[in-house]
Amino acid sequence: MSRTALLGSVVVSALAGCGSTEQQPEPDSTLAARARLPMAQATSASPVISPDLSTRTVTPPPWIHQTMPSIVAGNGMYLVVWTEANSQNSPSSHDVFATRVNASTGALLDSEPIALGTASDVDVYPAAGFDGTNFLVAWSRVPFAYAVRVRASDGALLDSPRNISHPYPSRTGYPLPHMNPAIAFDGASYLVVWNGAYGTQDGFIEDGILGAWVNPATGQPHSGYSFVISRRQGSSPKVAYGGGRYLVTWSDNTGGSQNVYGVRIDAASRQVLDATPRPLIAAPGAQEQSPVVASDGSNFLVVWRLSNGTLEAARVQGATGTALTPYTTVGTASTQAAAVTFDGQDYRVAWVGNHEGAVKAFGTQVSTSGAAGEQLLLSSTAYTTQSDAPGIAATSPGRFLMLYSLYDRTRMRLVQDEQPQECGAQQPTMVLNGPATMNLQCTQGATYTDLGAQAFDGCGNPLVVRGHNTGSDSSGPGPNPGVEGNYTISYVAWDAQGRTVSATRTVNVEDSQAPTLQFLGAAEVTHTCGSMWNDPGVTASDACYGSLTHTVWRTGEVNGWAAGTYTVTYSLTDTGGNSAPPLTRTVHVVNCPW
Repeated sequence: MSRTALLGSVVVSALAGCGSTEQQPEPDSTLAARARLPMAQATSASPVISPDLSTRTVTPPPWIHQTMPSIVAGNGMYLVVWTEANSQNSPSSHDVFATRVNASTGALLDSEPIALGTASDVDVYPAAGFDGTNFLVAWSRVPFAYAVRVRASDGALLDSPRNISHPYPSRTGYPLPHMNPAIAFDGASYLVVWNGAYGTQDGFIEDGILGAWVNPATGQPHSGYSFVISRRQGSSPKVAYGGGRYLVTWSDNTGGSQNVYGVRIDAASRQVLDATPRPLIAAPGAQEQSPVVASDGSNFLVVWRLSNGTLEAARVQGATGTALTPYTTVGTASTQAAAVTFDGQDYRVAWVGNHEGAVKAFGTQVSTSGAAGEQLLLSSTAYTTQSDAPGIAATSPGRFLMLYSLYDRTRMRLVQDEQPQECGAQQPTMVLNGPATMNLQCTQGATYTDLGAQAFDGCGNPLVVRGHNTGSDSSGPGPNPGVEGNYTISYVAWDAQGRTVSATRTVNVEDSQAPTLQFLGAAEVTHTCGSMWNDPGVTASDACYGSLTHTVWRTGEVNGWAAGTYTVTYSLTDTGGNSAPPLTRTVHVVNCPW
């Protein structure tokens, strides 16, 4: 068996216990109960928790098992990603899927999940990031880390899955496994981190935390090999960005204690700021496991799990990497790693714990000062099976989506701190695809393809958008890229109550390129004296106006009956005021008989 196949079989074996194969009934749609644990502090908020939501519009068959959920927030939506195992196959196939979720209503924006990694390889441990326009999803395809971009506006795949982990070649010749990717975005580039083995430049093999900078415009690593973040062996690293720095955290077993470590990375220089990983929370004899991290834009909150199931959190200063004490307890009797996000005002910690004889899903609010606040019971369904860590992301203060597992299914709860306005009473909205003003170079024969617009009613449901003067409707011919001018395109939509929403786009077709001149014949010629010299001329072409040969201006004369050297200059300025570089032809009149 090849090394790759062996690695795949090991992962599949490890995944075999990711959930029961017995199909359980879908939970009912009653609102989740609200509860406080004994240490919870009351707040004035009155959260509204959605019914239990599915990631699929149709319940999958019992042999489909959804595991390893992850989530990231986008503009008015979430992208939820997970691994789907098909136990009918032998061995079980593991593929990565995604779906977009309306942030206001929890409605699925994709009728079918988006298939991201569906190769015959094992695709596991997905993670997602957002750059303001598109999503980047990374996962482990044994033995490497792969990634693909997803367009937020319509869920389209922008490229094929590509390998983004390029370690130094191993002297063994075997591929080395890269697992558990995590993603953060700094406004210019993605940083993707993972744990795995790599070959050193001097030929040895080591384990550590690795990373790659990924270009959001292409979805490919910027250059070269993956870089080493830490030579310490760790598992399941997490990363967050804030204040010009990344913080990468993981748990490392040293001297009998399993402690949380961290490394800061400067986003501008891409330099690792901590040559030696810092023990962020180093209690002697403690077993600190599975840290996760989020940023408030300046500092970070790290949440980890103790071996007794207690969830603790500590703030970390971004400027120094120093953990601030005291630590905060955010949960008890947890059964898995937590998840954490920042909603613009507070941190939100998602976790699952064994309470009252069942594993249930909770959310804890933590202030930027580190104080633990309200803890909400998000899933009170009895016999909840929870073999995976939860996920959480937020779009604004007090509005977040939490993921958890229920009967081998990835489930969701949408939480809002205040009762939302009835969505049917809200105004529809419209978003242009692409810029509101487009500047096009005038080009003969070019065609214009309109980018269109999207509209949604107050509940987040898509509305039909009608375009005017787009070039594909009956109201006008649309912009002509071959004719200079300013063109206006308008869009309108209306909801079931007749409320309208509209937007316009301006397309400016401009001629900013100079025409070109080209000699007909040679630039330097010899003419035998005694006859008229016939000028072969030049040709002139312009991207916007086509052939302009007939408008070329010629200066200079040639006397074919008088010996000498003459010059003829050709020049041209188009109607847009763009001048071609002039051409000059030299003519030698020789051998006069007199």
